[in-house]
Amino acid sequence: MRVEALIDIEFPEFPTDKIYIYLHFAEVEVLRANETREFNISLNGVSINDSYRPLYLQSETMHNQSPVTCENRNCIIKLTRTGKSTHPPLLNAVEGFGVADFRQSETDANDVTAIKNIGTAYGLSIISWQGDPCVPRGFLWDGLNCSDTEGSTPPRITSLNLSSRGLTGTIETGIQKLTHLENLDLSNNSLTGVIPEFLASMKSLLIINLTKTNLNISIPQALRNRERKD
Repeated sequence: MRVEALIDIEFPEFPTDKIYIYLHFAEVEVLRANETREFNISLNGVSINDSYRPLYLQSETMHNQSPVTCENRNCIIKLTRTGKSTHPPLLNAVEGFGVADFRQSETDANDVTAIKNIGTAYGLSIISWQGDPCVPRGFLWDGLNCSDTEGSTPPRITSLNLSSRGLTGTIETGIQKLTHLENLDLSNNSLTGVIPEFLASMKSLLIINLTKTNLNISIPQALRNRERKD
């Protein structure tokens, strides 16, 4: 058995970076019945797959299960032909992704669940609503604002602005699960029904904008009492 392919690739900018490497394979030749392309795959001496046979014109991707640090910024991908193989190894493409080490705490789990449920209930399709809602600060979800994201305490969603998002139906009850919400803007949407009383029980909520909707303008007594106290 001999090594047919030894690939030395420089990935990270810094030698201590941890990365995931994705290897893409697809057989591009029509092999005869008595022909085989089979090889072992390893990364920095650790096996990723043994006796691998690429599928004809079908892409398959493999990657290391745990991130690796490449010595001297170099990662060694080794493709070793097995004794059964009549053809040398092949590799169609390779990608490397660095592990982002965020020092900030992730958004409070209850808030994450709540905001995702709200998005689902209203059928929202907002490109930025991926990953963590509040962290990192530069990738804050559109329409949200959060408490301090720099400390060790998980940030909380403090503002939700869904104005002009084409919302229909009633005000989603899941909003009340954003227990640190201070500002809620649902204006300029086709919302119907009544203004729910649960808004009055949200202790942190200070500003509610429901203008230009089809909601019943009758304000619940509990919310009126809250307005007087505030």
